[in-house]
Amino acid sequence: MARPLIRGLCAVVLAGSAGAAILLGGNAPASAAVTSTVGTVDSGSTPLNIRSGTSVSASTVGALRSGNKVTLVCQVTGQTISGRVRTTNIWDKIADGRYVSNAYIRRGALSPCPSTPPPPPTAPTNVAVTSTVGTVESGNTPLNIRSSATISASTVGALRSGNQITLVCQIAGQTISGRVRTTNIWDKIADGRYVSNAYIRRGALSPCPSASTPPLPPQANPGVATGWVIPVPGTPAQLFRPASNPGHDGVDIMLPRNIPIAAAGAGQVTTVECNTSGPNCDVDGGPNVRGCGWYVDIQHAGQVATRYCHMVRRPSVVEGQWVNAGQIIGYVGTSGNSGGTHLHFEVHVGPGYAVHANAVDPIAFMQRMNAPLGVLTTR
Repeated sequence: MARPLIRGLCAVVLAGSAGAAILLGGNAPASAAVTSTVGTVDSGSTPLNIRSGTSVSASTVGALRSGNKVTLVCQVTGQTISGRVRTTNIWDKIADGRYVSNAYIRRGALSPCPSTPPPPPTAPTNVAVTSTVGTVESGNTPLNIRSSATISASTVGALRSGNQITLVCQIAGQTISGRVRTTNIWDKIADGRYVSNAYIRRGALSPCPSASTPPLPPQANPGVATGWVIPVPGTPAQLFRPASNPGHDGVDIMLPRNIPIAAAGAGQVTTVECNTSGPNCDVDGGPNVRGCGWYVDIQHAGQVATRYCHMVRRPSVVEGQWVNAGQIIGYVGTSGNSGGTHLHFEVHVGPGYAVHANAVDPIAFMQRMNAPLGVLTTR
């Protein structure tokens, strides 16, 4: 049951590959200056895993190939690693808050990360959530860990049959027919990602507390230019999270192949990834193929991120690049999990990685930004 590499949705990994993202010590004083730099991965023939913490026991949330460029924001101490570049206990923090070992990175000077206070305790809820340990039963195919409860969501890791995993609660999502059962239940794991319960043997587990949709930015005044533009012409077809597909975190705009896709707003490209269970993203996908295909994530001001999926070929931008609203970032295609040429467009509002929990309706968001989808406007 393999999914898009994402870099992850993204950091992302190559679908179906084990140990790769399936597209992620003491801290410096808070007064330390934190500057970013671009590093180059030197990991030979083995991808460099992006991890949720500063040790090889931390969750893998993405992967980078040797020669890839990655924007680094600061450094922390962690597990000592002996790599191709050096032996060191330094880990480099990347823009989405995850880490890579500096043992495999060639980079310039980088400041220590500022220390941060521990997060406040989570407020109690009236739903009892108990954890349990589940055992994966997926045969010869790794079970993908996904960013939300659907196989169209980003793959952020993988588990082999027989692996054990701590599950914290369960939600309803896409129905999956697996080796253990056919079910629409997905199990949430400790880092906030999901695995289909169709491939898990586990004990009793409580439902996850319901989470509210992130609030949208304030409505702009009519006629006021906001700096946002529509990514492509055309009216959305499949909408945001319909009852038939609650894991659909964006909208699909059906268009001919090779129509240019524009950045909806100014920002920094954080992900350029091929995310597919197929042979590669330079061929058409299909309904039985998993993944976002060629896709791009852009981080904008105000904790807003946008995602653009199913491009026809490698995007026209690179990770770390700054783009303007309206700048061409790629072209419409049908790579990955796609039944026809279209753009799958997502908007996420809130801190951290673009995941199911912080996805908002792109139609409502773009309406608020005075750039309604399907409506060409002149400013």
